[in-house]
Amino acid sequence: MSTGSGCTPGRPAISADGGRFKANIDVIREGMTANAKSLLGLMALEAAQGTKIVIRAKGEDAEQAVAALVSLVSNRFGESE
Repeated sequence: MSTGSGCTPGRPAISADGGRFKANIDVIREGMTANAKSLLGLMALEAAQGTKIVIRAKGEDAEQAVAALVSLVSNRFGESE
């Protein structure tokens, strides 16, 4: 999937949304992995607009966590185009 516009406002949204889940959630970009609940980790990925990322989760609510974050990114973090 590709990140939304700018992605800077998306980083806090991902970490805040990810924090709702018990699952361990990773965001992966070009071989680098960050905990989706860590704002600093997400910033270190340097995922600018259009960057391809993978969202992976393990745990009791992993499917819901991935679905929520995929929806967040796909909907451009609630931003207009």
